[in-house]
Amino acid sequence: QVKSNAPFPSTLAGLINVRTEDPTPQFSLHGEATLGDYQTRAAGIALSDSVEGGMAGWRIAAQQYRSDGYRSNAYLQRNDVNGYDEGTLRAKLYWQINTALRAELALMDVDLNNGYDAWSIDNSFTTQSNQPGRDAQRSLGASLKLSLTSGSFGELRSVTSVADSHIVYSFDADWGNDAFWQACCGYSPYDYFEQDRRLRSTVAEDLRVIGDADHMLLGRVRWLFGAYLLRLTEADDLLDTWNDEIVGAGSNLLHSDYRAINSALYGSLDAALGSRASLTLGLRAEQRQAHYQDSADVGRPFASERDTMYGGNLSWSLATGARQSLYATLARGFKAGGFNIGSQIEPDQRRFAPEYLWSLEGGIKQASADGRLQGQADVFYMRRESMQVYSSCQLEQNNPATFVFYTRNA
Repeated sequence: QVKSNAPFPSTLAGLINVRTEDPTPQFSLHGEATLGDYQTRAAGIALSDSVEGGMAGWRIAAQQYRSDGYRSNAYLQRNDVNGYDEGTLRAKLYWQINTALRAELALMDVDLNNGYDAWSIDNSFTTQSNQPGRDAQRSLGASLKLSLTSGSFGELRSVTSVADSHIVYSFDADWGNDAFWQACCGYSPYDYFEQDRRLRSTVAEDLRVIGDADHMLLGRVRWLFGAYLLRLTEADDLLDTWNDEIVGAGSNLLHSDYRAINSALYGSLDAALGSRASLTLGLRAEQRQAHYQDSADVGRPFASERDTMYGGNLSWSLATGARQSLYATLARGFKAGGFNIGSQIEPDQRRFAPEYLWSLEGGIKQASADGRLQGQADVFYMRRESMQVYSSCQLEQNNPATFVFYTRNA
């Protein structure tokens, strides 16, 4: 329900970089199979090889996972309404075109067709829903990485990526059925359902120039400069239906459109201060332009937001021994603002501003002589500005589908 984006590598407190396996220098085959209770079964296979003496290579990995989802629906007398049916297909190819130019292509196909019936009134593994939902997604993605090594500047690297996702998320908003609600509470009919269909597409380009050991500034400063561009579009159809003795029968459909463009310039300098110390400076300037409109605001122009954000870090490290070092870091990270969607969102809750984080940290790292034991101690202080907090409320006591989640600045 929140439209927000903080693209790599702008982070508040850290970054997790997940990298899949690269092609192997010789033919390899890996397979696995899983069997478990709750009708759990899975299988996967990965094949990899290189050709032309290692000048090109490929890897393909496929996996399928199925399970009944660990829930039992007492009303429908079924055990598969929260089930998993997930398939993934990934491929990697590389081509060393010549000694200076290398191309790497990654492809991804994710097909998730899961049920969603996880909420029970008594907090057990037995549900009473008469309209189980879905948690489904079909996503296609690709990225192309080009690396050009030059004797005049170092390396020029381009990473272009695209992704397209079709997402369906739905659930039984009253968690039960008419017979159950009549028996326990005298409510009948009491039936609510919510469904969100989402189309999301992204196109991104990251272009950077990296100085190598032969092209350092002043003979001892490694450097990197880059530019980043991201275009995101998303369309949502949020449907609420109800049949209630108090509010009657009806439905509400909210269509929303969202688009955002992020552009950034960034750079890094890494200087050696003698044989044991180093100093690193990184800076990033980013501008985000976002536009939002939904069917509740027919006839009004797109809501627009333009944020310019600055972040960076200054880090110092000192090797005090063969296996001991000290470090200190001052950093400023940011997280872009965005829009809350939903027909129940108040006008003053529609937008939220960027969040900033100042962080000061210092520590010591130590390892034993044989390297088998390692330890680290740190102290840090963090200060947030305009912190984004996640809040919720239910607008109508007798209508469980009128709850809203929204982000606001504290």
